[in-house]
Amino acid sequence: MVNWVKPTTSAPLAFFSVVQNTCSLVDREHIFLFGGRGPGGDLATASLYDPGARTWIPVGGVKKPPKRSCHASVVFEKVFVHGGMSGDTVLDDMWMWDGEEWSQVRYDKSTEPMPARCGHSASAWVHKKHKEPCVFFFGGDTTGRGGSSNDVWIYSLKTNKWKHVTTYAGNAPTPRFGHSSCVFDSNWVIISGGYSGGWLSNYVLSDMHTYDLQANCWFSVELCGMKSSTCLTHLVLISPTRTVFSFGAHDPETGVGPVSSDVYRMSPLITYVSFAALRNQVESMSEVINLSFDSQSEGVGRAIRKVDALMKRLETVEKEIEGLRTANEYLTRQLEAVQGSSYPKRVDREDEDEEEADFQVNDDR
Repeated sequence: MVNWVKPTTSAPLAFFSVVQNTCSLVDREHIFLFGGRGPGGDLATASLYDPGARTWIPVGGVKKPPKRSCHASVVFEKVFVHGGMSGDTVLDDMWMWDGEEWSQVRYDKSTEPMPARCGHSASAWVHKKHKEPCVFFFGGDTTGRGGSSNDVWIYSLKTNKWKHVTTYAGNAPTPRFGHSSCVFDSNWVIISGGYSGGWLSNYVLSDMHTYDLQANCWFSVELCGMKSSTCLTHLVLISPTRTVFSFGAHDPETGVGPVSSDVYRMSPLITYVSFAALRNQVESMSEVINLSFDSQSEGVGRAIRKVDALMKRLETVEKEIEGLRTANEYLTRQLEAVQGSSYPKRVDREDEDEEEADFQVNDDR
């Protein structure tokens, strides 16, 4: 049972209908609202909502990000906004709000940044191996006209470096944009719904996938207890209960049509132990492969020297075989000459005997 309460404000701001914006929880007490598209076009406004005081707080600053909609936003101590659309332009920049001022994030030039896109998803987590905060980016529209993608990019908030993940286990989800995502148990990114570009128009996706951040694997998630055509949107994880909520969905009969206000609650049935065991198997396999490559790399010089020595030995053997072949041909000719001079009369005599035998047989007849 879900009870909805419309918040009231003691000092409301002049808000109007806004779509394609981002809404994030900051410092566990405020909701950060940024950008979107209103009646006049794209916006660059930012506001904080205090549920306890029921008030809106305008976010100012000397600098502001350009106007945008369909962008992605994550919170890790600070608010990070990436990409989106500004008019007809697809953006690739990233901005950070530290609680007081905006500043543009400067990427490390030693790595190739993720191409511009909108309608993509972003999920923040702490990399367990490297102990650094990272952002997992997936999919998005790279053209602003429905050019859906399914590539994975990881951005380090510590080093400002990008990494394009091109090798992984499992099957990646269908290219999409306008989907939703959340991090579950700090180990898995859940991807759900969205749109994918077709020949004539975009079509709605109703599938769900999970990416294991530690084992680098994609898994397809089977949704039980609901119709397969339901397209879930706006995933939210409630950490204390380990439950994922989804607000809003397309018509469950067709998967298209107007968006509803339905709320779905999902509790993953797969246990942490079984998932962790599978990850350990994949990681062990990865370590074996890496060790194999490392061993080959360390011994590559020795292997090359062995190959060179073997090639030289083969050349020597080939020369020896050629010499034996020449000697064999010479001995064969000598043997034929000896046989030709020793047995001609015996051979002729055998022929004469055969003729006489035939003659005698004919006489008997």
